[in-house]
Amino acid sequence: AAAISELLALDWELVQSPPATPDVAIACGEIANRSVVEELCMHTHLAARLQALGINIVLTGCGADELFIGYGHLLGRLHHDELQHRFLSTYYRFDLRAINKLFGGYAIEVRNPFLHRLVVQYARQIPACALIGPSRILKAPLREPYLNELGAMAARPKLIARETMGV
Repeated sequence: AAAISELLALDWELVQSPPATPDVAIACGEIANRSVVEELCMHTHLAARLQALGINIVLTGCGADELFIGYGHLLGRLHHDELQHRFLSTYYRFDLRAINKLFGGYAIEVRNPFLHRLVVQYARQIPACALIGPSRILKAPLREPYLNELGAMAARPKLIARETMGV
C-alpha cells in the first residue's frame, strides 16, 4: 500500500488496532458467516477512523476477487467457467450486505468500482481461462497491467482476513 500510494502521490495512513470481538462484528454487520465476520472485525476500527477523519464515502476493492477469480482454495472444487458466476451471486448476499450495514452505522457510503455494472459486463466477457494466469496466478487481468508498479508483489498470493489479522 505504501509503495503504490507513493507512486500515485496519494495520502495514506496505516490503521493498526486489535480486531473487534466477533460479537461486535456480528452486531455491526448483522451476519454470522465466519469469513465475513473475520473481515468485519477489522472494518469496525477502519470505519471509526474514517468517520473521525470526516470521510463519508469510500471506494473499495470489493468484487475484484469475485470478478477475476481470486480464491485459490476453490479452484479444484468448481469448474473455472462456474467460479465467476458463483462468486458474484453469493458475494452480494453475504459480504456486500454486511459491509454496507457496518459502514452505514458510521454514516459512510461504500462504493465498489469493481462491481459497477459496466465493469461486471466487461469481466463476464473474459474467458475463464484468461482469468487464471500462468502457474495458476489468480486475478491475472488485474495483476499483469501493473507489473511495472507492483514488481514482485504482483506474484504474491492472496491473504485472507485471518492471515492478515493474526486471528
